[in-house]
Amino acid sequence: AGLDDHLTKPLDEQLLVRVLQRWLPADITAQAGLQARIPADPPPGKSPVHDSAGALLITGGRPELAREMLSMFISEVPQHRAALDEGWRSSDPAQLMAVLHKLRGSAEYCALPRLSNAVGLAEESLAKGRMDQAEPLVAAVREELELAVAEAVRQIG
Repeated sequence: AGLDDHLTKPLDEQLLVRVLQRWLPADITAQAGLQARIPADPPPGKSPVHDSAGALLITGGRPELAREMLSMFISEVPQHRAALDEGWRSSDPAQLMAVLHKLRGSAEYCALPRLSNAVGLAEESLAKGRMDQAEPLVAAVREELELAVAEAVRQIG
């Protein structure tokens, strides 16, 4: 009872195909002619910090909007850091999950797949009530957050 994937409006055909490839068996996507249209997601750990092509898809091909979104992300990082610290100190899984959920949304809208994936793993652990096992996952989120900031700064120049 959770959300494993999502698409936003306006619907982008390439993103739809990628989601279908991710969740449908390969024989069905091949039969539908979807196999060769979009490259598969990179293996775990091989995702780029920032997906420039994904950012352009999200922004409808507007690079200036993609840079603006990265700028907004950078400006929100101090609040994300403070909220992560407070969420962790509270030892309240629900509070920490709310913080992580907001951060994941920011990562998704800015096409920061490694940060999004790290946050997703931490959320999954907390959703299972595993606060004791969340510490290394939250540490990974913090590490990916710093990498995302460095890459965002580099991208916007």
